[in-house]
Amino acid sequence: MELSQEEIKRILEELKRIREVCIEALIYNPRRTSYKRRLQYTNILILALENKLWFWEAVECYRKWIKNYEDVIAVESERVGEYKICIIPSYFNKNDIIYTKGLRPPDRIDFMIFSRKFGVTEEMLRKFEKMGRKCREIQ
Repeated sequence: MELSQEEIKRILEELKRIREVCIEALIYNPRRTSYKRRLQYTNILILALENKLWFWEAVECYRKWIKNYEDVIAVESERVGEYKICIIPSYFNKNDIIYTKGLRPPDRIDFMIFSRKFGVTEEMLRKFEKMGRKCREIQ
């Protein structure tokens, strides 16, 4: 099963709303670990969908962004010696870093359970990654 561009846009809009709710909740109570974790998972799923990255590549991109706060990040591909460019969305900001810094990296199974709530499966992320690779080869 593949998602159409319209479905991807719908999922991304829903994920943006979840981000806003999480950040708003954390402003009032910054100790809520459940909201911190949800914000982290949401941001990683956004990176995976927008940059056509595989799960662990999106996690690595997010980790590097929290560490260095750069807009464009190179992450190592599954192919040895190859790198992919990960562009951080403009709506990611310092609040994301403040609230998710120090959290352990997400567990793959927990993340996939989270992503299935939006209709995104591991197989779809693999297909997105392959599409992204083909687009980069054409360029």
